Amino acid sequence: MTKPIASLIKSELDWMKEAKRDFGELLVDPYTIAVSRNNPGLKRVFAESGLDAKDPDHWKLLLAAVVDIVYRPRKGGPGRPVKWTAKLNHALVLDAYKLRVEAPHKSNEDIAADLAGETWKGHWVDRERLQRLLKDLRIKQRGNLAKIKDHRTYKLGARGQLSRDIAWAFSKEGRTELKRRAALKSRD
Repeated sequence: MTKPIASLIKSELDWMKEAKRDFGELLVDPYTIAVSRNNPGLKRVFAESGLDAKDPDHWKLLLAAVVDIVYRPRKGGPGRPVKWTAKLNHALVLDAYKLRVEAPHKSNEDIAADLAGETWKGHWVDRERLQRLLKDLRIKQRGNLAKIKDHRTYKLGARGQLSRDIAWAFSKEGRTELKRRAALKSRD
């Protein structure tokens, strides 16, 4: 946005230099700038802001406001988008899996809300991101989940099967089995 404005100003300055060379000293006075139908944007700014086009101090105020808006330095802040990497996504799903194993009675939405409620590893987590990641994982592991004959005998922690464990824990059958196992532990 600033480059077109800067090039417009540069072209005006070039014109003024040529006119100054040809005609001598030129004064740029707010009284000579037309605030009319030939310049509807400028006319609108004065009308909406309540500034007086005939007052040189109002022109200075207008210029200061425009410069502040147009040439404001960029800065990072809470609105800056997070660069989510595959490693961060994996860590988020792994933390959700740990929460599921610890508290199988919680719904997927509750787990996502627990992770989204505060900043997670310096990043703000939204529920939709976690839900999408879990859905993608379940789709990828669909074949492995179909091979499980008895969910009551399924053992978590098999070497190289973390993705399948996570998908299982967030499946309907896996959640039911984790709840059953937690109930059995609480009886003991």
